[in-house]
Amino acid sequence: MQKNLFILSFFLIGVFSGQSQSLGNCSFVSFSQDGCCVRFEVNVTSYADYQIEMGDGTILYDTDSVDDTFEYCYSTPGNYTVRLLYFDQNGDPACGAAINITLTPQQIEDCKPTSPCTSYLCWEDFIGFFDCATSITVELPNGAIQTIPFVNITNADDSWCNYGTTFPIPASVPVVGGYCEIGIQIVNAIQNLGFDVEINETGPQEDCFKGGSPIPGFFINSDVKVLFVDGDDCYGNSSSTPPPPFNHDNCN
Repeated sequence: MQKNLFILSFFLIGVFSGQSQSLGNCSFVSFSQDGCCVRFEVNVTSYADYQIEMGDGTILYDTDSVDDTFEYCYSTPGNYTVRLLYFDQNGDPACGAAINITLTPQQIEDCKPTSPCTSYLCWEDFIGFFDCATSITVELPNGAIQTIPFVNITNADDSWCNYGTTFPIPASVPVVGGYCEIGIQIVNAIQNLGFDVEINETGPQEDCFKGGSPIPGFFINSDVKVLFVDGDDCYGNSSSTPPPPFNHDNCN
C-alpha cells in the first residue's frame, strides 16, 4: 500500500482543545490521553489508507494493516495538534480530523523510562523474508518511529558474536552467513541515534531452538525498541512479505 504525503493544515477548521473537530463523517474512532502519552484508534473500514501527524514532526502510517490502535508518547512539554488524514481508494485525501493536547513538564517527567527495553528475535524466524538486510526500524522512547539504512562499516566490536565477522560490512548484508554483520549494523544504527545498546545471542526471556538444538537469536537491550530489520533480494527489489517483528520485554 503506497503512502501519500500531503500538507495536512488545509483541513483543520475550528479545532478545540481536547475535542475532535471532524470533516464530514471522518474522525478518530477513539482518542485518550494518559500523562505524556496518547492512545487512539483510526477507521480502516471506510477508507483505503491514513496518516497521523503528531505535531512534533512525527508522522505515523498504517504499517501492518492489522492493528490500527496507536500509542504515542511525547518527550517535550507543550501544546500539540494531532492531525488525522484519511485517503480514498485512489490515494486522494478523503477527509480528516484534529485534536489539540497539552503536555505539562510534570507529565513528561513522570513518563521517563525506568528500565531499558529488551528486543529479541530468533534467527530461525528471521530467515526467509529477504536475501539481504538493508535497514533497521526502531521506536524511540518518545514513540517516534525511524528507519535507519545500514552503512558500510570497516571496524566494530564483535566480541558478543561467536560466528565470526567479515569486514568491511556492506550496507546490504547477505542474510546467509551474515548473522554477526547484521547484529553489528543493528548496534551501529542505535548508537548513531545517540542511545546505548547491548546485544547478545541469548537472553532470559527466550532461548532459540531448532530440533532441540540452540540457534542464534538477537537479544538487544536499549532505550529504543527494535521493531524489525528489513531487506531486499540483494538487487534493490523489496520483498512483498512483511518482515518478522521483534518481541519486546520491559518496554516503557
